Amino acid sequence: MEEMETRLRETIAELEAKRAETADWLKRREEAMKMADESVVAIYSKMKPDAAAAQFSAMDESGAAAILIKLDPRAASTVLNEIEANRAARIAAEMAGVGIRREIARSMP
Repeated sequence: MEEMETRLRETIAELEAKRAETADWLKRREEAMKMADESVVAIYSKMKPDAAAAQFSAMDESGAAAILIKLDPRAASTVLNEIEANRAARIAAEMAGVGIRREIARSMP
Protein backbone atom coordinates (compact mmCIF):
# COMPACT_ATOMS: atom_id res chain seq x y z
CA MET A 1 0.00 0.00 0.00
CA GLU A 2 2.81 2.42 0.90
CA GLU A 3 4.56 1.62 -2.37
CA MET A 4 1.40 2.49 -4.33
CA GLU A 5 1.03 5.76 -2.43
CA THR A 6 4.65 6.62 -3.18
CA ARG A 7 4.18 5.90 -6.89
CA LEU A 8 0.97 7.94 -6.87
CA ARG A 9 2.76 10.90 -5.27
CA GLU A 10 5.54 10.63 -7.85
CA THR A 11 3.04 10.55 -10.70
CA ILE A 12 1.19 13.55 -9.30
CA ALA A 13 4.48 15.43 -9.01
CA GLU A 14 5.37 14.57 -12.62
CA LEU A 15 1.95 15.71 -13.85
CA GLU A 16 2.22 18.93 -11.87
CA ALA A 17 5.63 19.58 -13.42
CA LYS A 18 4.17 19.03 -16.90
CA ARG A 19 1.26 21.33 -16.09
CA ALA A 20 3.68 24.04 -14.98
CA GLU A 21 5.77 23.50 -18.12
CA THR A 22 2.67 23.86 -20.30
CA ALA A 23 1.56 26.99 -18.45
CA ASP A 24 5.03 28.47 -18.93
CA TRP A 25 4.92 27.66 -22.65
CA LEU A 26 1.49 29.30 -22.97
CA LYS A 27 2.77 32.40 -21.21
CA ARG A 28 5.79 32.61 -23.52
CA ARG A 29 3.52 32.15 -26.55
CA GLU A 30 1.21 34.94 -25.39
CA GLU A 31 4.18 37.24 -24.88
CA ALA A 32 5.49 36.38 -28.32
CA MET A 33 2.11 37.10 -29.87
CA LYS A 34 2.06 40.51 -28.20
CA MET A 35 5.49 41.27 -29.66
CA ALA A 36 4.07 40.88 -33.12
CA ASP A 37 2.03 44.03 -33.10
CA GLU A 38 0.42 45.27 -36.26
CA SER A 39 3.14 47.74 -37.25
CA VAL A 40 5.83 45.06 -37.14
CA VAL A 41 3.60 42.72 -39.12
CA ALA A 42 2.99 45.45 -41.70
CA ILE A 43 6.73 45.98 -42.10
CA TYR A 44 7.43 42.29 -42.66
CA SER A 45 4.49 41.92 -45.02
CA LYS A 46 6.06 44.52 -47.32
CA MET A 47 9.54 42.95 -47.31
CA LYS A 48 10.87 40.69 -50.03
CA PRO A 49 10.63 37.03 -48.93
CA ASP A 50 14.40 36.43 -48.93
CA ALA A 51 15.05 39.54 -46.83
CA ALA A 52 12.29 38.64 -44.38
CA ALA A 53 13.61 35.06 -44.19
CA ALA A 54 17.05 36.35 -43.23
CA GLN A 55 15.48 38.39 -40.42
CA PHE A 56 13.36 35.48 -39.18
CA SER A 57 16.35 33.14 -39.30
CA ALA A 58 18.21 35.42 -36.91
CA MET A 59 15.39 35.87 -34.38
CA ASP A 60 13.90 33.70 -31.66
CA GLU A 61 11.63 30.98 -33.08
CA SER A 62 8.70 32.07 -30.90
CA GLY A 63 9.00 35.64 -32.09
CA ALA A 64 9.31 34.55 -35.72
CA ALA A 65 6.26 32.32 -35.35
CA ALA A 66 4.26 35.10 -33.71
CA ILE A 67 4.89 37.43 -36.63
CA LEU A 68 4.52 34.82 -39.36
CA ILE A 69 1.20 33.67 -37.98
CA LYS A 70 -0.16 37.18 -38.44
CA LEU A 71 1.03 37.48 -42.04
CA ASP A 72 -1.10 36.52 -44.99
CA PRO A 73 -0.75 32.72 -45.34
CA ARG A 74 0.66 33.03 -48.86
CA ALA A 75 3.30 35.53 -47.73
CA ALA A 76 4.16 33.43 -44.67
CA SER A 77 4.60 30.29 -46.76
CA THR A 78 6.83 32.14 -49.22
CA VAL A 79 9.02 33.39 -46.37
CA LEU A 80 9.17 29.95 -44.71
CA ASN A 81 10.22 28.51 -48.06
CA GLU A 82 13.29 30.77 -47.97
CA ILE A 83 14.34 29.64 -44.45
CA GLU A 84 16.59 26.61 -43.87
CA ALA A 85 14.32 23.54 -43.76
CA ASN A 86 14.95 22.38 -40.17
CA ARG A 87 14.55 25.90 -38.77
CA ALA A 88 11.44 26.49 -40.87
CA ALA A 89 9.98 23.24 -39.52
CA ARG A 90 10.63 24.34 -35.92
CA ILE A 91 9.05 27.73 -36.59
CA ALA A 92 6.05 26.08 -38.25
CA ALA A 93 5.70 23.71 -35.28
CA GLU A 94 5.77 26.71 -32.96
CA MET A 95 3.10 28.34 -35.12
CA ALA A 96 0.95 25.24 -34.83
CA GLY A 97 1.66 24.85 -31.12
CA VAL A 98 2.84 21.30 -31.53
CA GLY A 99 6.33 21.74 -30.13
CA ILE A 100 5.24 21.52 -26.52
CA ARG A 101 2.76 18.71 -27.16
CA ARG A 102 5.49 16.59 -28.75
CA GLU A 103 7.78 17.14 -25.76
CA ILE A 104 5.01 16.20 -23.33
CA ALA A 105 4.16 13.08 -25.31
CA ARG A 106 7.81 11.96 -25.33
CA SER A 107 8.18 12.36 -21.60
CA MET A 108 4.99 10.58 -20.58
CA PRO A 109 5.28 6.88 -19.69
